[in-house]
Amino acid sequence: MKAPGVSDVLLCDQQGRLLEGLITNVFIVTKSKDAAAYIIQTAGAETGEEGGGGVAWGTVRWRVKQAADKLGIQFIEQAPSMGDRDMWKEAFLSNSLRGIEPLWEIKCDERNVFGHESFEVKFGSTEVGRRIQQAVLGLTGVVDLRKHYR
Repeated sequence: MKAPGVSDVLLCDQQGRLLEGLITNVFIVTKSKDAAAYIIQTAGAETGEEGGGGVAWGTVRWRVKQAADKLGIQFIEQAPSMGDRDMWKEAFLSNSLRGIEPLWEIKCDERNVFGHESFEVKFGSTEVGRRIQQAVLGLTGVVDLRKHYR
């Protein structure tokens, strides 16, 4: 059950890969091996072992990919592994109602159904998530409905 103040419950597979939230897509930001560039990683929309298995291909998820391309940030469709969490720099969620929502922490506790090791990752930065958020707004635009309905 989702506790008060929790943005979403993240779903994972038996291998410990993050797939998506109950109502969101999840994105993990890492750095390249030479630490020169950011990488955005999310589970693939196609089913299969590498991508992580058929997550919802939402409109905002698609816009995040477009925004990453526009900003020159590498976008990888491969489910992030909980085993690589020491490399996670940032995380954010997306959905069509809430847009882009930066995360400050991700927790996995003993209630997970696959028996994965409990952990907590805290994020001190939302730099990439905020840049993506601004770029997505630029791609979609903001509609002031007051101009259309009186």
